[in-house]
Amino acid sequence: MECLGSKDSKHKDFLVGFLGNNLIFSSSIMAILRNLPAFLIVFLVCLSQFNSQLDEIQILLSIKSGLRDSTNAFQGWESSAASPCKWNGITCNTAGSVTEINLENNGLSGPIPSSAICSLKALTSIQLGNNSLHGNIPDGQWINCSQLETLNLTSNLLTGTLPDFSALRSLKSLGLSENKFSEYAYTYKVSETSDVYSFGVVLMELVTGRRPIEPEFGENEGIVGWISRNIATRDSTLEVIDSRIPEIYKQRMTKVLKIAALCTDHLPALRPSMRVVVDLLLKADPFPRSS
Repeated sequence: MECLGSKDSKHKDFLVGFLGNNLIFSSSIMAILRNLPAFLIVFLVCLSQFNSQLDEIQILLSIKSGLRDSTNAFQGWESSAASPCKWNGITCNTAGSVTEINLENNGLSGPIPSSAICSLKALTSIQLGNNSLHGNIPDGQWINCSQLETLNLTSNLLTGTLPDFSALRSLKSLGLSENKFSEYAYTYKVSETSDVYSFGVVLMELVTGRRPIEPEFGENEGIVGWISRNIATRDSTLEVIDSRIPEIYKQRMTKVLKIAALCTDHLPALRPSMRVVVDLLLKADPFPRSS
């Protein structure tokens, strides 16, 4: 059985540390491990890796069973495999643990299996954009994805409220655009961040002259996603501003749209308070008083 330990049998401290990092041992057990013969520690390392891969195979098969795909994305995902590391869409680290799931553009449909996904302890990247995943994003389970750095769920059919992703301490990139989230759907809990979000949507409606849902936004798309795609440059921002607004005000309206985008950030924790929003609007000075 080829494993990490077989290549590092001369580095006993490294192997003991590897076991300690991948398995939960008390200090007394760690002391016992340090006194074991090197060959036995190598065996334990190999065994831990093998068992870990078997566990991850079952987790991935659980994810597969909860989703439907129209492009044979799961071809080769079989329980008879010794390791999932060569499966389509799967990337592993040198220890053989799954670090990335990339199943973008595969016609996947079904709910997000966050409970199963977050059982993959070494997972750093989830790429599920451009599919047909539906339903809400389950809350309260993301805390187990402690290593997650990238979560891409753009261009799906997701609805409901946005969960609290603040537990994802390692998260660097979050993609949730081109879905159909509602800040209040399925909940009566209203917070300041919800009020800020709603205020941002109102600003977008006022500046663009559009309603929250318009055919031009695209299927299953709202004004928030549409605005976020069209304010990357000065020219594109000017194009979405209501044509009835006088030219002398349009430059200032671009600043208002930027403020509205801040108010509707996917992460509630990153939205400014209403006090900050008011200060930003005053500085933008959208309707200067004549002297």
